[in-house]
Amino acid sequence: MKYFLFISLFSILFYSGAQQNVPANSQEEKEKNSAPAMNSNYAEPIMLEEFSKKDQSKKKTMSAEGQSSSESQLIQQRYLNANASFQQSYSSNKKMSSRKSSTEEEQLDMNMRLETMRATNASGFEYQLAEYQIGNHNVSKIDFLKEAERLNPNNKEVQLQLTAYHEITGGSQKLEYLKKLNGSKYFSQELLHYARFVLTTLPEKSVLITHGVDDTYPIWIEQSISNFRSDVIIISLDLLQSEEYRNKLKKQGFSIPTATFIDTKYLQEFIRLNSSKSIHVSMTVPAPYLKSVQSNLEIEGLSFTIKSTDPATTNQHIYQQLLREMDNVPKPTTNVGKQLQLNYVPMLLVIRNTAQVTKDKRLSQKIDKQLLEIAKAAGKETQVKTLMK
Repeated sequence: MKYFLFISLFSILFYSGAQQNVPANSQEEKEKNSAPAMNSNYAEPIMLEEFSKKDQSKKKTMSAEGQSSSESQLIQQRYLNANASFQQSYSSNKKMSSRKSSTEEEQLDMNMRLETMRATNASGFEYQLAEYQIGNHNVSKIDFLKEAERLNPNNKEVQLQLTAYHEITGGSQKLEYLKKLNGSKYFSQELLHYARFVLTTLPEKSVLITHGVDDTYPIWIEQSISNFRSDVIIISLDLLQSEEYRNKLKKQGFSIPTATFIDTKYLQEFIRLNSSKSIHVSMTVPAPYLKSVQSNLEIEGLSFTIKSTDPATTNQHIYQQLLREMDNVPKPTTNVGKQLQLNYVPMLLVIRNTAQVTKDKRLSQKIDKQLLEIAKAAGKETQVKTLMK
């Protein structure tokens, strides 16, 4: 494929690690011990020796209470440290660019952290959330997630996980959690605009494979809240870790690989088994996945597809649609928005090539200008100019 070099240069990697909900280590309140009032009129005489014994006993009690408080703080710190380590490992695993599943070693490490949390505070919010996270969308662990929600209903990681849970199980509450995320502006307008543009470029009743939170949830928001392009089926590589999700896709007519480790090989096999369907892969899927299937893909709008009968004509049609959609959308101002625009480059290069072949000078110049504007905004002028030669 002439322009597949783009994948190596510009594939924009979107990851969403779990939010580390590690609360500050709050100090426990000290007990205020006040001595009982003594009415001298009714107090019995106390011998000096007896008083001395009582005083020593009191000192021992106070010492034990201080030691107990210190031990409690130590246990709390162990709990928080274990949670911080767990969330760091969990987040790092989610950011892997060639696989979604954790290795046995990584899973063992997280289990050790989880065991420490269980032993020190099994009723804590962090433990309840981690117990669900470690299951990789194992819906049988839902009670832990529901308890985490009860303890901290506004936590964004909880809301993300519950959205995914209802997507997997077909629950109607998916919309409720998407509205909460959208209402809190968890996803930027630039991400939401891009999600709409991706949907705009897809054929009717097509299938789009996504990778993580930032390229999946905004599309769900556009489909569920904005009622836009609900005909498109979204398949999340992250959710494919769930056995129930894979079974759900089977019921929808998809052929599912026998492997359960979600990585680049899994994507290869999934595409091979479902080659008769209108499969598209989002450009926000990390480069290793795209490279693993590049021989099967063609550029079509803002995704790659395994079936494209006439890429040149299709992309020109998509280009006109996008121009209309983008009319009222401001130019991106954030770095994420500018990087997202790089995903227009493959399609523009295909159109540019067609314009040069058909000697459409006006279109060619227009595309050149757009390519350079996008490249300059994202700081990729050298790379784009290389592709334009």
